[in-house]
Amino acid sequence: MEESGGHRRHHSRHPKKNILNDFFQKIFGGSVPSSQQTGTTGGELKAGEEEFPLTGSVPVSNKSFSEFPSASRKRSGRRRNPVKSYFMHQLEKLAVRIELRRERRHKRKFLREIKKRHRRKRKTGTNIFTAFYKKYFERKSHGYGYGYYTSEGPDKEKQELRKQRRRLGFFSINSAILFVLTYLIAYLTYQLAVMFAASRYGINSILLFYEVFFPIGNFSDKWNSFNIIIITFAGPLISVILGSVYLLLYVRNQRITGLKKLFYFWLGLHSINFFLGAFVGGVVTQQGFGYVIAWMFLPTVVKFGLSIICLFALGLIGFFYAIYFMESSGSFFWTMKSNRLVYLLFSGLIPYVAGSIFIFLLKYPRVIPQHENILVYDSITYATMFFIIAGMFVNFKAQPMFDKTTKREGRKINWVYLVILVGLLVIFRLGLNTGFYYLPS
Repeated sequence: MEESGGHRRHHSRHPKKNILNDFFQKIFGGSVPSSQQTGTTGGELKAGEEEFPLTGSVPVSNKSFSEFPSASRKRSGRRRNPVKSYFMHQLEKLAVRIELRRERRHKRKFLREIKKRHRRKRKTGTNIFTAFYKKYFERKSHGYGYGYYTSEGPDKEKQELRKQRRRLGFFSINSAILFVLTYLIAYLTYQLAVMFAASRYGINSILLFYEVFFPIGNFSDKWNSFNIIIITFAGPLISVILGSVYLLLYVRNQRITGLKKLFYFWLGLHSINFFLGAFVGGVVTQQGFGYVIAWMFLPTVVKFGLSIICLFALGLIGFFYAIYFMESSGSFFWTMKSNRLVYLLFSGLIPYVAGSIFIFLLKYPRVIPQHENILVYDSITYATMFFIIAGMFVNFKAQPMFDKTTKREGRKINWVYLVILVGLLVIFRLGLNTGFYYLPS
């Protein structure tokens, strides 16, 4: 410490950093060389060195004592406080746990948001129902993209729209033709199964265009509770078996396209309806399938409960098979989501209503039938198919699969199916007017 000009000068405890000093400290691990080694004289002072008042003293580096090896050895020999070390270690572990917990919380929140977003997009029911629908009934397009692209220009678009409307009209006519044709096939199959079962018990039967007539009457000794159930249940049983085969093996087959797929579609629905819809009609009229229900002596609550289940099953069939009905058109334009309701109206609902009215008039008898309520029974059976059509309308997620090999059928009236229908109508109405006799062997 020196006094100059009446002021006292204090040297700082932390002198300025000397770059050369640090360099030698790193290289030799000790103090800096003396002034003689660096080429300085005792009278010259370098920056950062301290001047001592005593004569004959050698200038030394102005380093703090803690930087010398002896001081560092003394300092490193001190023992650390174990309580403080343990406390700091626990704090570090706590900070790590808090960070991990925060990351897991953010991850769970992110996953919840993703699940909510997926639930809002699906809106198709429970997870089990959604998985079942995606596994067995959801199909994705390949080849062509799902959509339709019209030509550019307003005139070309109007011309293309008129062409698509004309094709929809043709497909609606073809759908109505196939609806009536497949009904006649399913109806004849149903009645022939009943006649075959009756022949096993030695009961004669005559197939008319409106019912199966039994010459022995309703009060013969040949009738008993067991054969009544077997005979009247044979028709619905064979119908539901064949309907399941049509829907599962033919309608779902990707190699069957166009009107051929539509043919199996209507045939499968009619056959299934001759079991599920006939059950409802039998409960109301006690005709046909109703004889089985009556002779089983089921309670009224069970009858109507099973009827509701049958109607619900018809709606589910229509919901799941809407995609195959749209695939049968082979049309990109009319199966788009914006045009789908129009397509289902003209190709599904209108053929169903027109075909049902035509069948009712076709089967209307000129005489009183043996079974008085048979017309009501048949009419209820027609009406229950409405639940299938309604199921197709509410399936908004259905996306048909088209590719480059899909046939564009239904763009004109199919004369082959029309000729077959006319021939079958002549045989059905004129040939069965006098009846078809099936005698027991």
